[in-house]
Amino acid sequence: METCNKMEYQPINRLIIKMCLPPMISMFLQYSYNMIDSMFVACINEQALAAVSLSFPITNLMNSLSVWIGVGINVLIAGYLGQKRQDKANSVATMGLILSLSVGIIVNIIVLLTMTPYYSAFTEDSRIFEYGCIYMQICAFMQVPNMVHIAIQKMLQATGNMISPMWFQIAGVVFNLVFDPLLIFGIGPFPEMGIKGAALATVLGYVLSMLISLYVIMFTKQKVKLKIKSFVFDFHMLKNIFGYGLPSFAMNVLSSLMITFVNLFLVTYSDTAVAFFGAYFKVQQLIFMSVNGLIQGCLPIMRYNYGAKNTNGLIGHITAELR
Repeated sequence: METCNKMEYQPINRLIIKMCLPPMISMFLQYSYNMIDSMFVACINEQALAAVSLSFPITNLMNSLSVWIGVGINVLIAGYLGQKRQDKANSVATMGLILSLSVGIIVNIIVLLTMTPYYSAFTEDSRIFEYGCIYMQICAFMQVPNMVHIAIQKMLQATGNMISPMWFQIAGVVFNLVFDPLLIFGIGPFPEMGIKGAALATVLGYVLSMLISLYVIMFTKQKVKLKIKSFVFDFHMLKNIFGYGLPSFAMNVLSSLMITFVNLFLVTYSDTAVAFFGAYFKVQQLIFMSVNGLIQGCLPIMRYNYGAKNTNGLIGHITAELR
């Protein structure tokens, strides 16, 4: 295991570029799932697209919860690595994985229980209601793999490894892009599943990302590893994970609240308005969250140097590079 971290010694401009570009790509890919689904579901009919559009606030909220836990893990691990407290960093990784799995299961159950009243509140069209319930009854199962792979993604990013997490996302999105049309339209040996196929391709894409991420964290050499035998629950550590990730969650969840509020007005006009607004906002969110990758790349740099009490050195590097 390396004892020297690149976040200590590399020139800040070069480091920021290396650390920020992969998360920008990852965030773009993470939020492209809904966009890809909408692109193919629109070929079924307008009601199917409206159903997927109405599901966006829920899936965005699910992603926001994943990012909440992930960012908390990221900040805490980077700080402990800066302090050279490897055992604490490993404990955070273990607790983060357990927490992500537990929260993922709870959210999965809540989504399954609330889908019927949710769609009932937004549409009286029986086809949109049916499409929406079918879609989300399958997509609810994306939350566990989504939370687990994002937690591992943030663990690795906290150590300065930005490349592996990008490949988790690429694998899942490519799978979704390929299998969406195959399962929706029944191409080749695959059955024609319609909107079920879109949801299934999304869930399986997340599962693939999770399996790859678990392999990387458990069976490859990384600067942080899971403590399987000697792990001890730490309530203070748990509190910090939630606390450090809360601002990111608040920023991300606002879009879900805004879309829900706007949909309450749009449904009084037409289902077409709902479908169009949902498709538009997914494009907008794709761009916004990609730029948000800059923050994800800078967070571990700042937290690592803060933990190492190298704030003056970091500021000096930034000043020197800007001159």
